[in-house]
Amino acid sequence: MTDSSAISVTTQLTASEVYWSSVAVTVRQTRKFLWICGVMAMVFGLLVLFASLRPREGTDWYQISQNFKPLMWCLLFPFFLVFVAPWFVVRKFFKDGRNAAGTRFQFSEEGVKIQSSIGTADLNWTAFLRGQETKSCFLLYPTNNIARVIPKRCIASADDIRSLRELFRRHIPQFRCPHH
Repeated sequence: MTDSSAISVTTQLTASEVYWSSVAVTVRQTRKFLWICGVMAMVFGLLVLFASLRPREGTDWYQISQNFKPLMWCLLFPFFLVFVAPWFVVRKFFKDGRNAAGTRFQFSEEGVKIQSSIGTADLNWTAFLRGQETKSCFLLYPTNNIARVIPKRCIASADDIRSLRELFRRHIPQFRCPHH
């Protein structure tokens, strides 16, 4: 990949970037489960509201409101899954010394060259199933469970950010860009 119009980006991820990309991947993987949990939480919330507005001993609504604590722990599981579990990913990422050196990406019309402390890979654009732009980074997904994080702070200029966005739009079929 020797294209002179290639855009080079060297990334060294921060804990925040690893955390929020892990949150994004977790939400993507569990979105149906999270949606179901949200509906259940709303139904349960309405039941508790109804029971608190009409508390009568001996009714099912009253019993549900009295047994709220164990059920509340079940409803907190999705919160733990999405926002607490990614901290374990961050710890694992930074414990691995190979991640300290960062990763260098070279983007061109032909594909992506990735260099890290463990090796080099030349990828065609077809290697990425989808991509996404957020306010602070680009996420490129070679699988549904893994995202390559390209922080915008590591990109040399606003023109390079625009060029990368257009390159991703042209070559990644499911590239989402909500901001532009």
